[in-house]
Amino acid sequence: MHKEEYTEKKRKPGEGLEWLLPVVLLLLALITVKDAQRNGDFIGYLNAGNLVLNGEDIYSDYLNTWPPFFSVVSVPLALMDKGSPVGVRLFWLLGSWGALFLLMRMALKLFAGKTLLLPFQKKVKDTQLSFVHPLSFIPLLLSLRFLMDNSSHLQINLYMLVLAFGSVYFFYRSKVIPAALLLGFSVAIKVFTVFLLLYFFYKRAWRMGLLSVFFVLLFSGSTVLIFGLEGAIRYHEAWFVKSVLPLPDPHHMNQSLMAAFIRLLSEQATGIDFRINFLSLAPSSIKAVYYGSLLLAAAFPLYAFRQKICPRQISLGQLMQWGILFALIPILSPVAWKPYFVFLWIPFFVLYFLVFHLRIARAQLVKVLFYASLPFLILSSELFAGVYFSDVLEVCNFITLGALLLAGALASLYFSLGGERLRQPITELWHP
Repeated sequence: MHKEEYTEKKRKPGEGLEWLLPVVLLLLALITVKDAQRNGDFIGYLNAGNLVLNGEDIYSDYLNTWPPFFSVVSVPLALMDKGSPVGVRLFWLLGSWGALFLLMRMALKLFAGKTLLLPFQKKVKDTQLSFVHPLSFIPLLLSLRFLMDNSSHLQINLYMLVLAFGSVYFFYRSKVIPAALLLGFSVAIKVFTVFLLLYFFYKRAWRMGLLSVFFVLLFSGSTVLIFGLEGAIRYHEAWFVKSVLPLPDPHHMNQSLMAAFIRLLSEQATGIDFRINFLSLAPSSIKAVYYGSLLLAAAFPLYAFRQKICPRQISLGQLMQWGILFALIPILSPVAWKPYFVFLWIPFFVLYFLVFHLRIARAQLVKVLFYASLPFLILSSELFAGVYFSDVLEVCNFITLGALLLAGALASLYFSLGGERLRQPITELWHP
């Protein structure tokens, strides 16, 4: 059991953070009202839905880089927009904040055995957790930059995150069909959560993996009902040629790992008058270097994490693996705009829970890596660095490096424990 490795941090729930809650809520309310007046990336969703309604080519709009099923899902939004453009945007943004609360509630219940309360709701049971408790509130604060980016661009990423994590939550609740449905739906509309699907196969959760593939095919295949067989095939081919085959745009706002390699290895434009390339390779060579480097870097972790996943309980090691995976999902996607990094809420939570809340021993290197990630992820924003210098830092892959440091902190913790302690159920670490 090795209980000597853990000590509980003594603090009152939410101690020292209560005053921040109304400030944060007021900030989120103000930006929600402001962002409801914007188009952001939401205009691309509306255009896609309108093209379906009008029977036009869904890829005639350059903004549409998504699978055909995404355009079908966007139809209700396009219809709502005809009634009230501001109303549908407000609905979308409020739904995003609701998705964030649902994510926090599921994560705390699954990983810490606590029921998260609404803001200002009073705790009456030991199993409940105040919204301003550091365990829930600090990961929120650390993610705030990306949450605000997601709001200002009216992006879909909080919905994607709650779908992805919801699949994990239901998987451990022995509800594989809802888990697979959520994961399959998310992959069918935006693809980049496919890394979660691959992870389930890698961990030999065959039923979960196969059912998820079934739902991906079911949702993607449903486009036949809208476009006909020939039209659906043509649109899937067009999407593949347009969005999958080419190298992604290395614009500084794209903080994916592949975009980082392109900025380093080619002379392609970055969106500003600043480059960091030291080579000028052909696209095929860049792909070879990228995928070769990825395989080499992944070889040891894939071997170390090879143990079959247990759907009945979460071990300490498995909890850290979830944190690492959600830190890597944004940067492994070929395109990773800043709002994609709302996925970092999960690794922020896992790190805070294990290192600062439970105070797992031998965590000095972990803390160093964690603190080192913060300037890359937070201080590189326009608020602290200014518009131009923030763009320069993005060309230098700062957010990508920050996500890697965050994953590295969890990996360091994982390999510092090892053996029996990694197999310890996290329920044995819960402190009521």
